[in-house]
Amino acid sequence: MKKKLFVIIPVISMILAGLVVYNLVLKKPKNIGKGFDGDSSKSCVIDDAGIFDDDEDTLDELNELAENYSEKLEMNIIVYLSGNSLYEEKNAEIFCADYYDANCGKDTDGILYLMDLSGVSSPLDWISTSGKAVLLYQKNIDAIFSSLNNYLPSGGEEVQPDEAERAVIEFFRQIEKYEKRKPGFFSTYHDKETNKYFYYKDGEFIVSKDKPAYSNLLILLISAAIGTVIAIITYFSIKSSYKFKNSTNPSVYVSHEESRLTEQSDTFIRSYVTKRKIESSSSGGGGMRSGGGSPMMF
Repeated sequence: MKKKLFVIIPVISMILAGLVVYNLVLKKPKNIGKGFDGDSSKSCVIDDAGIFDDDEDTLDELNELAENYSEKLEMNIIVYLSGNSLYEEKNAEIFCADYYDANCGKDTDGILYLMDLSGVSSPLDWISTSGKAVLLYQKNIDAIFSSLNNYLPSGGEEVQPDEAERAVIEFFRQIEKYEKRKPGFFSTYHDKETNKYFYYKDGEFIVSKDKPAYSNLLILLISAAIGTVIAIITYFSIKSSYKFKNSTNPSVYVSHEESRLTEQSDTFIRSYVTKRKIESSSSGGGGMRSGGGSPMMF
């Protein structure tokens, strides 16, 4: 079992590392974003409240300004001056999204600002974003509204034309300011209602229902690290379960610290006798000659 783990776990680690490379480098998400078609004439200020009925020149100037910012920021920009309050956030959200999609197209790059000029005690302004504007502005909407509040009166008070004009111009300035703050590599916005992800990949803006690769990077790296640690532990566990033969050199059995030669002597430990027949020319008989022993040193 340990041998199998020793092989399987490193393989799993390599697969996880491969997934990291695939997700970061090779995988191409399906992009449903439409971008900006370059038609700045779609950008405008809609005076539904009739606040500029007596000053059409100012409205023309604001429309021209909207087109200029549209060309500069490469996105659709609509300001809707509403004479009727929508009262509830959900109503405002649906109205703005539908109005933008109908005039500029779904999933195109753009922003719509609804300014409530109905005169109710609790006016409801709303900002709707689409395409790259989601990533640029959605997390900064509160800051944008805080700046706009400096130009508009509190609820229940009638908004004057010059106040509305300054608020619209400030809105253009705000979206330009935040557009210059380009999001980083790991910047992502997730719209939970539509389950869309908004992010940049290799310089291209992506609108997709697929998560960006780097959102799973941390999980993959942790998994790879855990697999590597387990592989190392398994290796040493297997290694310790085997008995390895030691060297057969006899010197390993001798302790040179405790073994010393203290006495030397010659000891006769074996003797032997050889016999051979000696031929004699004078007699047919034979005799025997004895040989001596040989000492052996110990």
